[in-house]
Amino acid sequence: MLVPNINYVTYMSELETPVQFCEKDRKREEHPPVYYKIEVSPELILTRLRRLEMIYHMATESNEYCISEDVQHLTEQIAAWDRTMKRRDSIKAKHHPETIAFMREFIKALEEFPNGGTELFPFEMIDKLTKEYLDT
Repeated sequence: MLVPNINYVTYMSELETPVQFCEKDRKREEHPPVYYKIEVSPELILTRLRRLEMIYHMATESNEYCISEDVQHLTEQIAAWDRTMKRRDSIKAKHHPETIAFMREFIKALEEFPNGGTELFPFEMIDKLTKEYLDT
């Protein structure tokens, strides 16, 4: 059982809806966005990445897209955690120092993800995250 600490963040994400709202046709109040809550912390994100490794066993061409989508959700959670930590500590930098340190650990875990001959995952994701968080 995980014990909450100050690094936990409640991540509110708007669910994507296939309906396009037109202000002339409908008022937004008639169809408010739906949010869901999820606990976010570095420990939980790494646990979720390890769980993906247990589920998929290794990245192959047949499951490459699914794994990439799941890891993309994790990176969105990291971004939400980063924004919250920056707000909490009133930091003006592009990313919180704790996020940068955690991102090194996350990228290392992605590099260790078993690869069964995929072309893009995790290489494309690692390049994107390195450019965004570590090359600043």
